[in-house]
Amino acid sequence: MEFVKNKKLVYTWQHMDVPDFPETIVTWELEEISKNKTRLTLTHTGFTSKDQVKDHSEGWAFFLNELVKYLTRLRPL
Repeated sequence: MEFVKNKKLVYTWQHMDVPDFPETIVTWELEEISKNKTRLTLTHTGFTSKDQVKDHSEGWAFFLNELVKYLTRLRPL
């Protein structure tokens, strides 16, 4: 695990309910691009099949879309 305040969070992640699922690494990187805008780069690595990549890409897309909706309600973009 790695944590750099306002910059980066890295942690391992694994499906506990799926036998033999690999331990993967999730990295969140934040970059200030202007006074009120931050770029998020999310990387999830360590998968052992294309199906795992596809499934998790779809999951992250859904999650990030919901995050944008939530943050927009808090403060307009």
